[in-house]
Amino acid sequence: MDDSLFYNNSSLLVYDTSSVDTSIQHNAIVTTPASNFIGSNNIEVLPLLHNANVNIEYITFAVFILLGLVSFLWFTVPERLTGLFSLKSPNSISMVRDSVSRVPGLVITMFFWLNFIIALSIFIFILVDKYFSAYLIPISDCQLFRWIIVMISGSLAYRFLIIYGTAILFKSQKLMKQQVLYERNTQIVTGVFLLPMLLLMSYSFNTILLYGIVAILLLIQLLRLVQIVIIGKSSTVFSAFHIILYLCTLEIIPILVLTRLISNDFFI
Repeated sequence: MDDSLFYNNSSLLVYDTSSVDTSIQHNAIVTTPASNFIGSNNIEVLPLLHNANVNIEYITFAVFILLGLVSFLWFTVPERLTGLFSLKSPNSISMVRDSVSRVPGLVITMFFWLNFIIALSIFIFILVDKYFSAYLIPISDCQLFRWIIVMISGSLAYRFLIIYGTAILFKSQKLMKQQVLYERNTQIVTGVFLLPMLLLMSYSFNTILLYGIVAILLLIQLLRLVQIVIIGKSSTVFSAFHIILYLCTLEIIPILVLTRLISNDFFI
């Protein structure tokens, strides 16, 4: 054992191997070359490549297109967008809308509505993919995104049916126009606000950013609910009880229905 230790210590002190006689006699025992720590001499090292997230690329591409179109409209016809980005009282919005030079037009309004649906769908898709993907039934990202768009579009269609149906039932077309204008502006502001936030969420997602975005969205929705109550109280037709029932039908029922559909169809 002492001899082996002496040999090992001596071998470690040899730095220049050029002076060492490595010749082997013909009657010596020939051993195979020492293998490396893996156990083989010829090891092919293949790098582990991480493919880029295709969803992030698609999201970035779509957001940049929408931002470019919004910037183009804001540069070319800024006077027509004044009424679309106002969160003032419905009467002020109506006065802006009555101005002929500031009428946004159907095409511009539909574009901003489409921008709202796409931006909100991407926002929900990122949240679901980040926090709830482990609890979902395995479906493709395209199917999930299509379902989100269908649910948001269906919810908007339901809201408009309730608003117009209530106006026809209680003959309150003037109040209906005020609410539709304010609902439209709230959705448009939400969609435009989400565009730069989606870029930040795609490449620098953190909890503080998410909390900030959710807080601003809740503030916008709170302002919308307050304005709906103000519109309802401005008429003698509706009492406080009617307004509460109206808000429950307009706001709470769609959430309950969507929650039941999502829990039954998508969650494990």
